Amino acid sequence: MFRPAARFGLAAVIVMAAAVAHADDLKSGLQVGDSVGPFDVVKAAGADNDNVKIGDTLCYR
Repeated sequence: MFRPAARFGLAAVIVMAAAVAHADDLKSGLQVGDSVGPFDVVKAAGADNDNVKIGDTLCYR
């Protein structure tokens, strides 16, 4: 009825469709309720009287 190549192609399409149907949603970055860990920033601008020089690295926790 079908050629072997056509049967293989049909089977591949069915397998891919099933995989897509069962795939979890892609989640990237922090999720609601996650806490933020410590991170470093470099001061590029801001108040002159905050006792931090431009270019200094600060750690936020």
